[in-house]
Amino acid sequence: MRVAIKWVTGFLLAATGVTAVAQNYVANPNFDSDLSVWSSLQNATWDSADGSPAAGSMDLASTANSVAQGAQCVPIPQPPPANVDFYARMYVKTPGNFAAIFAVASDLANCSTSNGTVINLNPAVSTPVSGNPASGWVEISATNQPLPNTTQAVVINLQVSAGPQEVVFDHVFFGATGTLPVRLQSFGVE
Repeated sequence: MRVAIKWVTGFLLAATGVTAVAQNYVANPNFDSDLSVWSSLQNATWDSADGSPAAGSMDLASTANSVAQGAQCVPIPQPPPANVDFYARMYVKTPGNFAAIFAVASDLANCSTSNGTVINLNPAVSTPVSGNPASGWVEISATNQPLPNTTQAVVINLQVSAGPQEVVFDHVFFGATGTLPVRLQSFGVE
């Protein structure tokens, strides 16, 4: 029986083309121990208590007159993929206006906007955060977004509008379309 289950599992994985590891271009996407490699931090702190799937996240708490944000310059393998997927998990602690993830493509490896062609990936992914904070973790995402063929790097931005409001981000993903991690919801054998 064990041999049959292993064979069926292996056959299903091979038939569906599921890979064990998705290539995420983002460094420190889960904020496991800090906010290292993230920059442009404004009203951002590391939260050791909250996280999805494990503890550790970026807590963005805006004020009445100031947004909260964090960003990362992400090098893109060459040649760049034609299309990309990106998403993050978020948890609303204090409801407010909106939270967003968005990416800005640059034809310079250092993400400089002064000399490079900067192209916004559309749509920016945003969600109202006026809901009930008790609703738990939700995902905001954009899939199959075109990436200019001159792209050398992308700036990944996490942002919460002026509030006051507080949103926690975790598990940030940016990678070639088709590499978005797949989570098994259930599995049963009779």
